[in-house]
Amino acid sequence: MLLPTQTQGSSIDNPEYPLTTYAANFFPFRFILQETGDADKYQGDAHTLCSVPGPWASIWASVYFRQRNLRWESWTDLALASYLSI
Repeated sequence: MLLPTQTQGSSIDNPEYPLTTYAANFFPFRFILQETGDADKYQGDAHTLCSVPGPWASIWASVYFRQRNLRWESWTDLALASYLSI
């Protein structure tokens, strides 16, 4: 899994990672559209991305939810994954 590093939100708009915004917005949608076998195979990665205290959720989820005007920072991992239907 190749993701930008967490450095005070600077990686969100970092030109070194031009697809961050696209990936953040479409990761949940693409994940639920995949074949069942693939979903099972990548479930651990999805849980890693949905770990609220983890380093990656703060990058992609901040982009995803900012565009939807939702506050997610106080959610649990389960609440985040459930909201995204993962």
